Amino acid sequence: MPAEIRLRLHVGPWFADRPIERIGPADVRRWQTQLAGNTGRDTVLACRSLLLLRIFQFAMDEGAIDANPVRKVPPPKRRADPEQAGLRCRVHLDRPVPVLQVVEVRYQAGRKYGSGFKPHR
Repeated sequence: MPAEIRLRLHVGPWFADRPIERIGPADVRRWQTQLAGNTGRDTVLACRSLLLLRIFQFAMDEGAIDANPVRKVPPPKRRADPEQAGLRCRVHLDRPVPVLQVVEVRYQAGRKYGSGFKPHR
C-alpha cells in the first residue's frame, strides 16, 4: 500500500485536527492500539516508521516540537504463533501404568538474541 494511502486512511483521521505540539506519547499509544485492533502489525509498523515517525522528526528538526513522542512508545510486539510452539514429551515409566506426558514449551530468546520464541536445543 502506498504511503499516501496509509497517511490518508490511518494517520490523518486520528491526528489531522490536533496541533502537533499537543500530541504526546499517550496519544500515539492510543492511536497505535486502535490501529492494531483494525489492521495487521505490518500496517502499524509501516505507519509508525514511514509516516508518523518521520512527520514528528521533521517537526522536531524544524523546532516545532522538543521531542518525538513516537520514540517514547514501543512498537507492537509480534504475537507468538501457537502453531509454532515447541512440544516436549516425558515418559513416566516409574508409575504403575506408564504415562506419556506432552507439554508445551516455549523459550523466550530475549533482546540479545533477537525477538520471538526460539526452539529449545
